[in-house]
Amino acid sequence: MELDAGLSQPNQAKILLGGSKREDAAIKDPKLSRFYRIWTLCLLSFTSTLIGMHYSIAAPFFPLDAESKGASRKQIGAILGCDMAAMGVVSLIFPMLVKPKQIKLSYCIGTIAIGIGFAAFGEIGFMHGAGFLYVGSSCCVTTAIGASCALVYVTVIPLLTVAYPDKLSLVFAIYQVAYGLGQTAGPVIGALLYTLGGYPVPFLCLGVSIIICGCLSFTVHPLHCHKQDTNNSQSSPKCCILRLVPENPRHLDTCSVPDINSLDFRVQ
Repeated sequence: MELDAGLSQPNQAKILLGGSKREDAAIKDPKLSRFYRIWTLCLLSFTSTLIGMHYSIAAPFFPLDAESKGASRKQIGAILGCDMAAMGVVSLIFPMLVKPKQIKLSYCIGTIAIGIGFAAFGEIGFMHGAGFLYVGSSCCVTTAIGASCALVYVTVIPLLTVAYPDKLSLVFAIYQVAYGLGQTAGPVIGALLYTLGGYPVPFLCLGVSIIICGCLSFTVHPLHCHKQDTNNSQSSPKCCILRLVPENPRHLDTCSVPDINSLDFRVQ
């Protein structure tokens, strides 16, 4: 989706992600807006750290627990593979389903769903035996986690883009570093929690923490401006495609590149 170049950033944010009346003041107040931007980056990065911790904890501890119940290596591989398979497939579907104004809500729902999935992944440890019920439940949980992660990854990019449109490279780098830190610290923290309460404890703690982050995500950077920006646009904000079309298409020669300044462009 492309935006009208004549719209101000708050109005572009309205088109992308929507918001509430409470957020109007934050848009107009530079200090409050800056606070919301920092809060958005910190919260989303911390959530990314927790997600990275889950995968680094599940890799060593889940196979041990599954093998102790009699699961084969093929079954363990299939259970863990359902996560990435679901993530890959659903990542292609969600961009077509999530509407622009639902991006922020979709991120919050996806984050809460990940937390519930992580907690359920810990509850699997209370099951006995490696029968059909254990393998089937594990596959369903990992598939749900993968789909929820896909929803989060699809929606977090526009959230960070609107919050920091002029620092995209730095912001995405921070987000990825946070994920890497989670994967690095996960085995250490997971081992401590595993020692305290066994297999379920690390995943239950992560699940509850991510659910809390998902609820707090409703307060991320204000992305709405109800009042029309008369300085930048005389019409109500709406999504349109900005196309630069030469008045005389014959000026475009496939064998040569014309001087861009010599072409007259109009907006469609």
